[in-house]
Amino acid sequence: MKIALLGDMALLGRYSLTSDSKVMSRLAVVADAIKDCDYAIANLESPLTNKKHTHICKGVYLKSDTENVKTLTDLGITHVTLANNHTFDYGVKGVKDTVRILSEAGIKYVGLGDDPVLLEKGNDKALLDGFCCYSANGVHYGTKKMHTKLMSEDTVVALLEKAKKENALPIVSAHYGIEGVYHPSPEHRKFFRALAEKDDYVLHGNHPHRIQGYEKYNNSMLFYACGDLCFDDALVTSIKVTARQADATRQSYIAIITVEGNTCTDSKIIALTDLPDGIQHLSEEVLSSVNQYSDDLTKEDSEIVAIRKETLINRSKKSTRKKSGLKFYLNRMNYKYAGAYINGKLHAKEYRKTFSKYL
Repeated sequence: MKIALLGDMALLGRYSLTSDSKVMSRLAVVADAIKDCDYAIANLESPLTNKKHTHICKGVYLKSDTENVKTLTDLGITHVTLANNHTFDYGVKGVKDTVRILSEAGIKYVGLGDDPVLLEKGNDKALLDGFCCYSANGVHYGTKKMHTKLMSEDTVVALLEKAKKENALPIVSAHYGIEGVYHPSPEHRKFFRALAEKDDYVLHGNHPHRIQGYEKYNNSMLFYACGDLCFDDALVTSIKVTARQADATRQSYIAIITVEGNTCTDSKIIALTDLPDGIQHLSEEVLSSVNQYSDDLTKEDSEIVAIRKETLINRSKKSTRKKSGLKFYLNRMNYKYAGAYINGKLHAKEYRKTFSKYL
């Protein structure tokens, strides 16, 4: 059984059928790359809803009109994770619309507190579920059925144990970390490696909007972040500023794994870049970067911390946003930014509690 693990998808701008009819031609390389896979899993960051307004406290809101589900079906996406920080951007109504549209299209989803989904072909089995870490600063974490499923040791271990009972390979689709970095934090690396000490599994990482490395740890395959498969410019809704797609977010990779029985027996990386006229193979540049970030996973914690810090400093220097002056602060004097700020503080506190043993 072959399973394709793809990066973040936001069906916006030139990847929205409502604004560009050539979406599938832009994604032709991707469709060709995964056409022989039995399953294809992506992180869907843009809820599928025609709802126009939202009162959720966020800085950036993402959504796609419902007709964009056709892109997912035409591409060959069979499963999506909705455990991310944008699923509830348009509230529970937006999520219900998304779930309905996906179900009508025959696309299965995980990450909203429901049971994990079984993938099987003959005697080959995998069990998929999605999780969102407090570090990703989502909304609507909770215990009710429709909620962002929290990434914690308890929730992920529960998937591993259920998969063992069903003689299936666990696939952990995890939304975690901070944006703009090419290396997972030391605590996340420890966390995912600790899980691999318990059971064999596959990590399908997303959220940083950057490619990160991968490694085989014991018998587990850990793909820390596949990058943005398609993610056009996004409007910072609460202050009417457009966040432009950066060159670094144009790089991604598809991880194709082979599952035999309940074991990942092989994997390969397909390196991609998002060019103005569509996604193209760019093996030398992107694959070289993926390999470098993978080699970096062997570095000590202190080295990883230093690399991440330097990356964030350089990103801040290159930012075109002016972070000073009266206008900057006046633009942010609204309840949406205030609420997002408070949520961020609360989530940071919960994150430290959740990962205390790894910090």
